[in-house]
Amino acid sequence: MKRTNLYLSIGLLIVVFFMTMMTFPGLFTEKSPYDISGVEGYRTEEGNYSFRTPPFEPGQRFVLGSDDSGRDVLSFIIYGAKLTLTIGLSVAVLRFVLGLVLGIGSALDNQLSTLLVNQFNNVFNAIPPLIICIIVLSIGYLKALPKTYSILVFIVVMTLVEWARVAVFIRERTEVILNKDFVKSERIIGKHNGAIILENVLPHLFSELIVLFFMEISRVLTLMMQLGIFGIFIGNLKIVADTGPGVIVGKMTSYEPEWASMLGSSKNYIRVAPWIVSSCALAFFFSVLGFNFVGEGLRMLHQEGRKIFNTKKQQLLVLGLLLCVAAAGIAGTYEPSMAIAEVEEGWMTLQEESLPGTDQNIECAEAIAEKLSYLGLKPTKESYLYPYDVQPYYHVEKADLFVDTEALSYGIDEFGLLSYQSVDQKGPVIDLRGVSLIDADLSDDPFRKRIANKFVVMDGDFFNGEGQLFFSERLIRETDILGVLIPVDHPTEKLLGLTTFDKPVIAIKRSQIEALIGREIRISIESEVLSGKGMNIVGQIQSPVATEETKGILLGFNYNFMDPEVGRQQLNFAMDLIASLKANEEHLKRNITVIFWDGAYEPEISGMNSYYSEYYYPIKHTLVYIDMTRLFNGKGSGQSIMFNDDYITLAKPDTFSLSTYLIGTLGDSAMGKKDLKDTYSVFYHKRGIQVLYLGTNGKDIDDKVLTTLEDALLETLIKEIY
Repeated sequence: MKRTNLYLSIGLLIVVFFMTMMTFPGLFTEKSPYDISGVEGYRTEEGNYSFRTPPFEPGQRFVLGSDDSGRDVLSFIIYGAKLTLTIGLSVAVLRFVLGLVLGIGSALDNQLSTLLVNQFNNVFNAIPPLIICIIVLSIGYLKALPKTYSILVFIVVMTLVEWARVAVFIRERTEVILNKDFVKSERIIGKHNGAIILENVLPHLFSELIVLFFMEISRVLTLMMQLGIFGIFIGNLKIVADTGPGVIVGKMTSYEPEWASMLGSSKNYIRVAPWIVSSCALAFFFSVLGFNFVGEGLRMLHQEGRKIFNTKKQQLLVLGLLLCVAAAGIAGTYEPSMAIAEVEEGWMTLQEESLPGTDQNIECAEAIAEKLSYLGLKPTKESYLYPYDVQPYYHVEKADLFVDTEALSYGIDEFGLLSYQSVDQKGPVIDLRGVSLIDADLSDDPFRKRIANKFVVMDGDFFNGEGQLFFSERLIRETDILGVLIPVDHPTEKLLGLTTFDKPVIAIKRSQIEALIGREIRISIESEVLSGKGMNIVGQIQSPVATEETKGILLGFNYNFMDPEVGRQQLNFAMDLIASLKANEEHLKRNITVIFWDGAYEPEISGMNSYYSEYYYPIKHTLVYIDMTRLFNGKGSGQSIMFNDDYITLAKPDTFSLSTYLIGTLGDSAMGKKDLKDTYSVFYHKRGIQVLYLGTNGKDIDDKVLTTLEDALLETLIKEIY
């Protein structure tokens, strides 16, 4: 009667279970390991309402509890099996490849192979592999590497520290086989070393190598567990845990689901949240146990004299299975290749301009909605279109500044308007930059006569935008001036607005203001009043793995334009980006909601204001809003990308990491805040949503700049390396 090999049976069950979990994590949980739960509200037994912060204890919502960032421990372990076991398999395979080639080479008296095996073996026998791994992998540069490179570094380092031990074993076993009589007789008849290795040595080694291979996987997993306890793991991040009384306290964590990272980042919670440490420790324990049991079961069969994997078919089958498992795991650890999609030119017939409240704007919105439907985006509600009322505003059709009876003129692209009503004023210019308007007595007759019927130059350096308008309005209301000129470095070209005064208020380049003082100028502005229905357009690209609690990303675009060429460029860029995101939908871990805002040029008529009463994605489940309404909003040719990350805080480490990675990916194309420094975020201040602003330093943007931005966004949003 055959005795059941319990070691092999139990080991195979455990290994098959973990391999299935590694390959098909979605079968075991519907939750995402990237979801973060913050503060939760609940009612106590006394009926009082209270709050609690993560880690959350095991319960109906979190079967195994949550970690200190509010991530579900069960889903973290399930999805972490892919990365953890793949690294274990990869390191074991590479150790055997090196050990087999160099070990056999050393047994055949190859000097280079012998030198490498002996030197590596001596070094790593003198210093424990764990110590070497800690020293090397603690280097700041290596710890800061992105996911892919971090994985490669871990695999290489853990392979190098112990491949020589495998090589020594293979060398010793090969030497024993080479000294057998049947091998000596093969050599006598002239058989080549290569043929002897393939036909005589490897078949005799195969059973022992398979046993050793499973044992080696256990050794690698044990080493990873030890490294995790010392805070060495994939995707090591330091986030701000507490700022306290002026002291920043950081803690180590990992964004990537991987067992060693959970063990390392949660070891300090063993008293208050023991379920975190125990769960990942048990995952390591059972995986190591499973591979050890398989190795031990195969060893017992081998010692009993039972023939295992003795035919070429069996050996090829085992090798094929091992390679398939390793390949499937390795493929899962690397970022997906990105599909780039482009929308065909001329997909929409553009009018001369598209302004909020106009019929042309409604036609443009309907065409965008139709395109989103064609690309396969889902409406967030019944329709892609979200109408809202646009309050009356001014659209400037023409604005000119003439000097010395029209001998010299400045067009609208050379100065900026701060008031938008139709006016036509003519008179001399007087310099008031040396006068403190805060202390000035506007009722003083000499002062009033001095500035009467003149354009005054006001020093704008002491006031922000609101202060400039306040003192301009005061001068116009209480004196008889003809208008206000404010010198600035970069006047903003705005042709839409609500601000109106009886006299013109304009911003002009600082370098040009001296040429106007003391000369007679004429300012002529022609504008029309518009109102009606505004229209936001919203569509969503849905991730196949995102749940209701997965934090989503909002992308904001502008679709108004006053130049059809600018309109074509901005709409094509938006649609190309959306089409590429849709083409990579299966790789997305988060839902992406795209919003085309109406009236984005002017905050007071912008469709963003309607987001307060009717939001398109749950605010508590919004990770970040990336605003691109200012991409085509400058002057001249845009060669650089501007950004403003003032509304990204360290309190949200995943959002901060996304922003940092995206800006870093832009490289030399990103110039910094500069023209975007005065951005006011209604999302951040009124809804608490983290916001990253992207813009350009011109409206005629170079195609290379747009391509760089699109590639950076796709890499950040699809691969989620951050």
